[in-house]
Amino acid sequence: MSVIHLTANSRLTQTLKQQAFLAQSSTVAETPLIMTLAQWWQQWEQACLLRGELQEGDFAHKRLSTFEAQLVWEQVLEKESAQRLDEQGEPLALLNLSTTAKQLNQAWSLWMEWLDETQRLQTQDMHFDSQEVALFKKAAQHYQSILESHNWQDETLRQQSRLQWLAEGKGRVPQRIELHGFDELTPIMRRWQGVLEQRGCEVVIAEDSVMPVSPQRYVYKARDPADEVQQAASWCVQQWLALQKTQPLHTIKIGVVAPNLGDYQSALSQQLDEQLALSFQQPLNLQSPQRQTLYNFSLGVSLLEVPIVKNALQSLKIFCQPKRRCAYEEWSQWLISPYTAEDIGRRQQADSKLRRLQWASFRWPTLIESDAAQALPKGLLKRLQNWQRFLEKQPTSSIGIRDFVELAESCFERLGWAQSRSLNSDEYQQKQTFMEVLAQFKQLTSIQQKQSVDSWLAVLQRFVSETVHQSQSRGLQPIQIMGMLEAGGQHFDALWVLGLTDEAWPRMPNPNPFLPMDLQRQYNLPRCDAQRELKYAHQVTQRLSQAAPQQVWSFAAFLGEAEMLASPLLESRWLAESKPFKSQAYQSLAYEHFVRRGDLQWELDNRGPQIPAGSHAPGGSGILQAQSKCPLMAFLDFRLGARNGLQDVEEGLQSTNQGTLVHEILEHFWQETRSQSNLLMLSDEQVAERLQTQIENRFDALKNAFDGAYLKLEQARIMELLLQWLEVEKQRPPFAVAETERETFIELAGIEFRIVIDRIDLVEGQKVILDYKTGKASVGDLLKSPIKAPQLAVYLHAMEEQDAVSGIGYGLLHSDDGVSLNALVAEDEILSKLRSVTVFAKKSEKEGDDFYGVHWKDFLDSLRQEVLDLAKSIQQGVADMTFDKPADVAYAASLLALRLPEVEAQLAKAGICQEALE
Repeated sequence: MSVIHLTANSRLTQTLKQQAFLAQSSTVAETPLIMTLAQWWQQWEQACLLRGELQEGDFAHKRLSTFEAQLVWEQVLEKESAQRLDEQGEPLALLNLSTTAKQLNQAWSLWMEWLDETQRLQTQDMHFDSQEVALFKKAAQHYQSILESHNWQDETLRQQSRLQWLAEGKGRVPQRIELHGFDELTPIMRRWQGVLEQRGCEVVIAEDSVMPVSPQRYVYKARDPADEVQQAASWCVQQWLALQKTQPLHTIKIGVVAPNLGDYQSALSQQLDEQLALSFQQPLNLQSPQRQTLYNFSLGVSLLEVPIVKNALQSLKIFCQPKRRCAYEEWSQWLISPYTAEDIGRRQQADSKLRRLQWASFRWPTLIESDAAQALPKGLLKRLQNWQRFLEKQPTSSIGIRDFVELAESCFERLGWAQSRSLNSDEYQQKQTFMEVLAQFKQLTSIQQKQSVDSWLAVLQRFVSETVHQSQSRGLQPIQIMGMLEAGGQHFDALWVLGLTDEAWPRMPNPNPFLPMDLQRQYNLPRCDAQRELKYAHQVTQRLSQAAPQQVWSFAAFLGEAEMLASPLLESRWLAESKPFKSQAYQSLAYEHFVRRGDLQWELDNRGPQIPAGSHAPGGSGILQAQSKCPLMAFLDFRLGARNGLQDVEEGLQSTNQGTLVHEILEHFWQETRSQSNLLMLSDEQVAERLQTQIENRFDALKNAFDGAYLKLEQARIMELLLQWLEVEKQRPPFAVAETERETFIELAGIEFRIVIDRIDLVEGQKVILDYKTGKASVGDLLKSPIKAPQLAVYLHAMEEQDAVSGIGYGLLHSDDGVSLNALVAEDEILSKLRSVTVFAKKSEKEGDDFYGVHWKDFLDSLRQEVLDLAKSIQQGVADMTFDKPADVAYAASLLALRLPEVEAQLAKAGICQEALE
């Protein structure tokens, strides 16, 4: 073919091919040859090989990818650092080895591509005065020697070889090459152009088509980025609806261009989804997960951020390192991932069960060998067991790159990665791309040394992060969103350019730190200074200003609280006379659905369905406590099950676990000791030994979940706490422990409640009820009306009529506040005379007291009645949003559903007493 069209990027290649196809008038026509410059070089090289103009021996043994070249630079830096340590006694001061290597590789590419051989010779001895530049000179020599010794070539050296072959007359050249979308030609491209012209090929910059009429341009000063995105999304949809009336759908092209596209991608996607759904152009993602969107982004994402790839790397991190401790959240993410094998519902159930173990970190072989593994789906457990047996035969401490990749592939196959369901189109493309990247990783020859699996995983993660993935476009996508560079050579029916603040456009200079600044300015290297960036931005802006008949140029006036300035390019000649854009009233999807609901009648809905007679109370006596604090909280947490959500797995023992341990230790201690007299007969050493035995028994189940040193500290802390508590017990009047952890079922208002009384003591033939608390509590809540401690008062319903209850209270065991006996008793003689023990007889005898003249038995009957009233309100479905203070609902599982800020605002507006808000 006599004419070849070369484009600046793949997007423009596709656009020109579509335009050429649409422009063909006959059914059979010659397809124009359109490709990127890189594709042309590849085809040219292959053609030379086929014709025998180049032989295999003409090529280097290995062509290094950019990633491999950076690894070689890292090796160079490590050797330079070691050499400096030997010579000067200190290594190179590097914050980040890989980042420095990347900068050195960039400096090398600029040095070789932007300066010809003569220029490099002229400047190599006159600009190396700083430490950074001196390091580059020395490292570059070392880098070249490594490549020469292995007969390797990086991309820069490969390009120079190609140019040399082209200059020697090898390969055929077309009669004419047209360049599309190139805002500037680099020196190496100009050298390529010169060689082609010497060989009789005409190389020209393709002329942009002239707009048939003067473009209508508008400038919009948005309030903030959110307003800017909303207006842009709404405008795009309006343009799409309007253009449908005048031209075929497949010819419509609406552009959205931004210099900092990554900052807008998420918001643009969300707003376009909403506006297209509102105009009935495409369904929401939740309604149709397999939908085809009417827009696409040119900006791909790092393959490392793709969910299916994250799961793959997480699988390798967990299951290829059996001796590594795995945090539970890491395990949970893997277990409930849609790409893990077996039924996801059963895996979610297993996650909920395993959380109760509170294993903050563990080794996965320990988990699957324990009884807890039975919570896992049988198929998944079998896979893990088979993988464990396979892994025991494989070396993992020191392996080569090929062995590592084969281990990874075996892990994916045996664990059933991404096989539990059919993948959609995007997921399938992502999986294929990852497997291709893994195959490429296996071919890396610049790192042949053996190392641990952990080290290989770190290198693989970096390698994957270098790959930008973008799923192939599907179907009709008239709205195309791209960066400034991708927009080169493009033409649109309508165009919105956003994000044009002075900080974003022109771009900030970013000179390479390893090349002299005056050299970078002298040869006009990319990003070298503000003047160059301004000139480049001016060129791109001028091109875009002719790219569409309808244009809007916008910037945000504020970013948070910071006031922003417009880009100076908005004052350019071709934009200075632009009209101000009039913003449209923006309606969100939620508001539109609300409006379409029609007239609403507001009703107070503060009652749930009644609990049928004979039903079990959800949560036992806990629902009574919640009902006394906030009926709506009790309804949501207990009856609707919000409290049954996933348990947090914390580093260290949760407070609930600590309380359970204390309960169990004291339960077994008193089952063995039985009475205060027996306690007093024991020596201090015997008491400590008896406690230590119980502590070790209780902690035995935790040894696989926590570090041994941490468990020893926890055991010592609990031992000290219990010894302090037993000292309090010794000071009491004589008592015997009648029952511990007594479980019983009672019926209140037709509902069955399961309650467990921690301890019942006998003092002079009368019963004292004790409830252990490792948090804060006060029997003063029993004296309030209505009572605030129904969980304590409900124990009275579990006692027989003939039982004489002479005291009720808490055994408080708190590491920070210490230990104490906080109780309410009928007479002085029941418990020791402590300030934290309230004697009811004294309140009954005191004139002016709320309980003056009230008998102890009548008081207990009133507590029983208040508990019964609470049970009736639960049975009847009472769910008012009332509370005394925000702290009462602060730890509700349903806190978000309670909408506390709105309630507080309503109460304040209604003039409710201030203490209710404090």
